[in-house]
Amino acid sequence: MSSIAKAITALGRFPGAHAAMNSQGLSPLTKAVLERAAVGISGTQDFAGLRLDDGIVSRVQEESLIGQMNLRPAIANFRVATVLQDPISYWLGEQKLKPVSKWLIGSTALPPKKIITMAVFSRDLFKVGGADGSGAANNPRYLETLEQAVEDAMVRSITKSVDAALVAIPSMADAPLSILDGLTISTATLPAGLAVAAQVVSAAGPVSLLMGYTAGLQFAAMYPGQSVFQSVVVSPAVESNLVIAYCASAIAATVLTVDLANSEEGMVEMSDSPETDTISAVSLWQLNLFSVRAESFLAWSKCLPSAVAAFRVS
Repeated sequence: MSSIAKAITALGRFPGAHAAMNSQGLSPLTKAVLERAAVGISGTQDFAGLRLDDGIVSRVQEESLIGQMNLRPAIANFRVATVLQDPISYWLGEQKLKPVSKWLIGSTALPPKKIITMAVFSRDLFKVGGADGSGAANNPRYLETLEQAVEDAMVRSITKSVDAALVAIPSMADAPLSILDGLTISTATLPAGLAVAAQVVSAAGPVSLLMGYTAGLQFAAMYPGQSVFQSVVVSPAVESNLVIAYCASAIAATVLTVDLANSEEGMVEMSDSPETDTISAVSLWQLNLFSVRAESFLAWSKCLPSAVAAFRVS
């Protein structure tokens, strides 16, 4: 039996949830979540009418890592590949400056199926009134507890979805909007990868390459002035991500020493005409953008706040 089928079966054994759906004490969001679960909604239905309330959005902003970093400012528009089943990309932003955390979380088309599934089919919901719902009638705070369980599950799911959507950015394939447009990617071993990179530089002149941390440092030392983008881990929920920082000079870092001279605010700059077919993205390396390891980024903000004053990390 699928996880969804098991969850629907469990909900059927949970009379407290059915009673709650008919109650006037539930918020429209929670009621909609439970109703969809009860009828076995899958990923093919349209959830466009399901709106997140400000409280959930605020919690996601506080709890997601990208929200905690609060990189600023971001310039619309930035095309982000969502984690929906269909290979669709959405334009985010309102063509004005706003904090990245709010810009990303408040504007992106979150995958409703994933959110609803994780929220409703969380075991927490079935613990509220007892496994069979028998305790619901004797719990005067049952509806409040159910509301909180739904919100907590949704916040966890949305936070994971937001981080995953951000991870999808460097893997986009729709050039020229891809964040990797113009980058040479080498997946070879370190010596072979550096050799390939050297050939590319010799043949093409200044280029940018996506490398791991060790290879990136070695390549930067071998070829001063070349841009090296490094894939980093920013969340246990996702495999990798990029933390983009604007640095007027190269970043040199070890465990004990860090040089972020002339660092400025992180920003992403793209075309402001997403409705046209002639969009030309501003290349990241043309703005001297550099990605840094997230763990180092977080450490720098705590140990050397004056060096990264442009960034705010909770």
